[in-house]
Amino acid sequence: MTALMNVLYSATFLLTLLAVTASLVAIARREAMPVGRWIANAAAIAALAGFAARWYVAGHPAIFGTFENTYALAASLLVGATAIGIWRPRLQDIWRWAAPWALAALLYGTRFRSDPVPLTISEQSLWVDVHVAFAWVAFVALLAATTSALLRLAGRKPLGMDIEAADRFITECLMAGFSAFTAMLATGSWYSFIIFGVFWQWSTVETLSLAAWLGYALVIHGRLFYRWSGSLLDIGVVAVLPVLVAAYFIWSVIPDTWHYFDIPLMKPY
Repeated sequence: MTALMNVLYSATFLLTLLAVTASLVAIARREAMPVGRWIANAAAIAALAGFAARWYVAGHPAIFGTFENTYALAASLLVGATAIGIWRPRLQDIWRWAAPWALAALLYGTRFRSDPVPLTISEQSLWVDVHVAFAWVAFVALLAATTSALLRLAGRKPLGMDIEAADRFITECLMAGFSAFTAMLATGSWYSFIIFGVFWQWSTVETLSLAAWLGYALVIHGRLFYRWSGSLLDIGVVAVLPVLVAAYFIWSVIPDTWHYFDIPLMKPY
């Protein structure tokens, strides 16, 4: 990475770590909340700047390889939390949800090659950028639903919401995430047809993605038609999380799919 990218990435990592620390301190000392919020906002700015710098150097959005995708996820979470806090002031403390997930993503990404590389010929398409954009919108929305569900299962009130308000919030996140997830599958299938002549190949990533889509479809169906609420809704949402995470990141450890992008670089003699 260039010196600027290193500085921005390190700043994102450090600020995210400090935001998580502030969130933990705020459990006992509420005055740490505004401090943590400002730190999380600063982390979002650093992440967005780092994403832009990497885009400029590599010539494409940060979507190639596990390192770039974890960076993109962290940036999506932090920027999304800041945007939601501005859009809906009553949700301004949602940074406390985003920061731990972002930190986990950044930590996972450190295990992989960080050098920016050009896209392969097959990835040089606007369809790929749109596909990935829908993917991260879906992931962030579904993580918000999952975090709310986990907090309720732990006996906490997510962002101070009562049962009905939390049910509505989870439903909104599920609907937004499911819609984006569906668009992700649709654009991915279309690009698969452009490249390979088939809409579906039943690779590891595609199969897990379909399983996650069906899982969330079942939860949404239960919520809309059978009025799932409270712990039943929470358990349904949390149950799909492992499949969702596997669908997004199993390609970083299992290279038997054309979603595998951590290709070893060949150095010239």
